Amino acid sequence: MGSFQIGVSHGLSEIEQACWEMMENASKNRHAGMHHMVVGTVREGKPEIRTVILRGVSREERRVFFHTDSRKEMFTDMSSGEPISLLVYDQQLRSQIRMKGHAIVHHMDELCKQRWAKTADYSRRSYLQPGVPGLPAESPELPDKLRDFSYTLEESEVGFNNFVVMECVIDNMDWYFAHHQGNRRANFGYEGRALVHARWLNS
Repeated sequence: MGSFQIGVSHGLSEIEQACWEMMENASKNRHAGMHHMVVGTVREGKPEIRTVILRGVSREERRVFFHTDSRKEMFTDMSSGEPISLLVYDQQLRSQIRMKGHAIVHHMDELCKQRWAKTADYSRRSYLQPGVPGLPAESPELPDKLRDFSYTLEESEVGFNNFVVMECVIDNMDWYFAHHQGNRRANFGYEGRALVHARWLNS
């Protein structure tokens, strides 16, 4: 299953394993379709969605990771303890994976420090922007140092104050596969590390 060529003949166990393998691969490959992940939250009773980069996957722990800014409304949404939803899709693999769970927020802790240390200076620009994300701005232009990446690695360290690692604990995973012989759909439920159900669904 390492080539991720899921077919109509594969069983539930193989599909469940392949879903995690596809996401694990995508977290390491920026060209993979599933490298971009949609995150859904609820704010004041209304749904909110946005796209993030899939930064890590723990198949054993049933968790996925991404990074965000503590000044964003998403940080507040996901700090509330309310359920979240995630979606990844790869057209070439013809697979969509939807997940439900909750978030563990890492801000200024050891995991956050470890991930920040591995973040390249040019990738830190988002966390150095002076304005609060989502609030009105007088201009779309960035300060010169941010626009041309002329700041040093040491100067970028101040961005750590805004850097957040989101650890998403997955309770449910829904796989949808488009195929000319007939679409396939399967659902998997988890309690902690344990797989508690695997079943086919009508597609």
